[in-house]
Amino acid sequence: MAAGNPDDPLAEYFRVGHSVGHDIQVFNGARSLIFPSTPQSIPYLFVGQDHPPLVLLQRYFPGQSEQLVATTLSGQTVVRYQLPSVRSAFAPRDPVSVNVGDRIQLYGFDLPREVTAGTTIEVNWYWRILANDPRELVFFNQLLDSRRQRRAQIDDRAFAPNYWTPGTSGISTYKLELPADLETGAYRLAVGIYYRDNFQRLPIWDANQKLAGTDLDLGPIKVHGRPRPIPSIEHSLRRHLGEGIDLVGYATQPSTLNPGSTLDVTLDWAPHQRPRSDYTVFIHLLDSQGKPLVIGDAPPVNGTYPTTVWDAGEVIADVHHLTIGANVPPGTYSLEVGLYDSQTLKRVPVFDERGKIVDDRVLIPGIVVVR
Repeated sequence: MAAGNPDDPLAEYFRVGHSVGHDIQVFNGARSLIFPSTPQSIPYLFVGQDHPPLVLLQRYFPGQSEQLVATTLSGQTVVRYQLPSVRSAFAPRDPVSVNVGDRIQLYGFDLPREVTAGTTIEVNWYWRILANDPRELVFFNQLLDSRRQRRAQIDDRAFAPNYWTPGTSGISTYKLELPADLETGAYRLAVGIYYRDNFQRLPIWDANQKLAGTDLDLGPIKVHGRPRPIPSIEHSLRRHLGEGIDLVGYATQPSTLNPGSTLDVTLDWAPHQRPRSDYTVFIHLLDSQGKPLVIGDAPPVNGTYPTTVWDAGEVIADVHHLTIGANVPPGTYSLEVGLYDSQTLKRVPVFDERGKIVDDRVLIPGIVVVR
């Protein structure tokens, strides 16, 4: 029964004189929808504002409308649903399989991938209890920017300590309020669990039983907010790549290097539409015969702004660092740059003004001097 504080089974609905039997358990439906491990059909009562989100009611009580069964002393309605014995499996939009501290198994999450600054977003956790713990567990949700600075946070529990048996599963909903001053860009949602009494985070093991830290990175989330600053372009050019991406400029620093030093290369990308694929940037230092001497492949903007969240009208300043090997002889070198699909390794073609494929790279000749 969703009737408020699960630490107090004598919730308001029962204060009219009814006793609470051993077969009745109480949870806060506004925060979590909980499923016992037993497979039989089970009645659910929801009191007042303790209803789960409508989307969850429709998913797990399909084809049902609420049945009014009572009214509390304060005037809140008590409605009934029936959980069917044959249940559809949990179907999170973003499935995962991680073990958190041998206490909780996480199956997945529902979260939006496109949001607006100043709004409130809902994050659904799909979990199962692996073992009871007398200490209170808190589920945290942190929105991080490209510098991993926390910009929004909501922490709350999903259930009371030792109240539910191992095997119990649930869906918990957390509402994250986004600041109105967020800059347009890609953000990450870091989630995890900690003990309320000492803020100690529980370790996370991935599906391969490998320790994966104490938070899970759920990203990217594209936030539409304040416009990103338009970068200054040092050397302008315009090369048309597939999926409507233009390379409109570049810069290199420093102009002359010694072997063993680092060359900073900035590529200025200007998409005309949202790319469908997650592309990797390649930057190769070429000798006079076109042979790559130094290879630098990396996701754009150090992995913080993937191509799948680029939008038309943006200009993305994408900085890469190329270490010049100690065995590179003095001379003048060229760069070849471009994009490739991170799954298939297939390069994105380069087109001329008439739309004809002319290459699978952009050549920038004679700009790197090694002395």
